[in-house]
Amino acid sequence: DLGQVTIRAEVPRTIELPANYSRIWSGEFDSLQGTYDLSNGATMTMMKRINRKFIQVGDGRRTEVVAVGDYDFVSLDKRYRVVLSEPVFGDVTGYLLIDTRLGSRDVAQKAIEVQSFRFAMN
Repeated sequence: DLGQVTIRAEVPRTIELPANYSRIWSGEFDSLQGTYDLSNGATMTMMKRINRKFIQVGDGRRTEVVAVGDYDFVSLDKRYRVVLSEPVFGDVTGYLLIDTRLGSRDVAQKAIEVQSFRFAMN
C-alpha cells in the first residue's frame, strides 16, 4: 500500500557512486527481488543474474546496481538510486530516485534534477 510507506532514515537527495562500494551477497538480495509498484504508476523490478544485481524501471533497459550502504543501491551509470526499508514479514518499501538529466544531450547544461518515487512490493 503506497499510502503506508515508511522509511526510517533520511531520504537521500543525490545519486552518487562512491569510490568504494560492495556487491551485496546473493542471499541478502534474495528477499529484495521482485516487482515494485511506484507512486507514479510505473513499476520497478529488482533481479539478479548469477552474481550481478539489476533494476529495470518500466519497460526501460535493465541496469546493474551495487550496494552503497545497507539497503541502499546505486546504478553503475548513476542514473538510479534505490533506498529500501529493511524487509518486515516479507514486505519491502522504499524510494527510487532518478536523475532525469541522464539520457539528455545537454547534461552539462542542466542542473541536477532528481525525481523521487515511493514504492511498495506488489
